Amino acid sequence: EAKKTWESQVNMIEIQNLTTLDIDQGFVQRVIKEVLVSEGVNDKIVIEVAFVGSERIKKLNKKYRHKNKATDVLSFEERNHFVIPESKGKYLGEIVVCPAAVKSNAERNNTLFLRELAHVLIHGTLHLMGYEHEGSEERTNKMHEREEEIMENLRV
Repeated sequence: EAKKTWESQVNMIEIQNLTTLDIDQGFVQRVIKEVLVSEGVNDKIVIEVAFVGSERIKKLNKKYRHKNKATDVLSFEERNHFVIPESKGKYLGEIVVCPAAVKSNAERNNTLFLRELAHVLIHGTLHLMGYEHEGSEERTNKMHEREEEIMENLRV
């Protein structure tokens, strides 16, 4: 039933790859759609995804989170200065991913790049939907459980 709901909606997942790494855009869309379906989203949604290099994500991490290091994923929720026509849907936000950090994490965790990429996309999308993992063990556990459930559904 949820799958039918998703397919009847015109959701937009806009992807920008600012790196030299080849990113499977269909895979990115499938992962984000799985999160939206699993969360019961029935509205038209617009999400932007940007793939950036280590230096760019480090600058963003320093500016917005005051952490002077590269990271794998950042999420930016809706801002008042974004103007998206309503017909396109509700602007949920932007997910910024650093493929180099994702690749490094995959190697450290002895897992596949696509599996690690799916995990950071799920993580970023859940943040846009209001999930948090800082400041409370309960919130951390809830978000982690949702990530694991969605990963299982994806079978990556």
